[in-house]
Amino acid sequence: MTTSANLIILYGPPGSGKGTQSLLLEKQLDAKFFDAGQSFRSFVANHSSDADPECYRAERMNKMMSDGVPILTEDYFHIVKEVVNNTVSKSNKLLIMDKPGGVLVPEAEWLNSLIIEKRLKVSFVHLNLSLDKAVERATNRWCVSGSKKSFRSLSEAKSFCGIDHEPFQRKDDENIKAIENRYKTLYEVNKSEILSIFAKNKFVKMLEVNADNQIEYINKKIYDFIKSNF
Repeated sequence: MTTSANLIILYGPPGSGKGTQSLLLEKQLDAKFFDAGQSFRSFVANHSSDADPECYRAERMNKMMSDGVPILTEDYFHIVKEVVNNTVSKSNKLLIMDKPGGVLVPEAEWLNSLIIEKRLKVSFVHLNLSLDKAVERATNRWCVSGSKKSFRSLSEAKSFCGIDHEPFQRKDDENIKAIENRYKTLYEVNKSEILSIFAKNKFVKMLEVNADNQIEYINKKIYDFIKSNF
């Protein structure tokens, strides 16, 4: 499908399926998926040496992510601003983001300003999920080395990786208190203000979806929404 949209933003709490839907839409729309969370983790892994000038930033980010709190806005801008500008503004490539710029209000305001400045056409999807469901999803989420996709059960992950790799859970998915803290500090306290910021932008069209539904149902809702608006 061709689309005249410039940017698709998927917003929701941890476990709401942002990454899963982003990967599906990436293939369906021939778009570029920018996984902010994975980019943060890669930055930490790539700058762990004490001799690296970015080591301090990486250590700071790693601690904040492990504690289930947002990384500093300055660190967020340092990593993603160039990616957003280069992909959307210079390459004219449809970009999918699994967060509205970040998870804090200043980050959302920055992205909103960029949308207005560049007059970007944006599809904003809010994947709404309760705290109980978010905890249930996160504690049952499994990963496989070399795959961006996450799996909702150990058996599903094992069927994907076969005998060559062993599925694993991210450390921040094993601690229920950390999951609850992520939900509250990364999503709940900022949700109303972030949604309000983008709702006032004439270049943004918004859709809310119940993220407790089946993956295929949610994907069709998002796909049909983009098709009808762009």
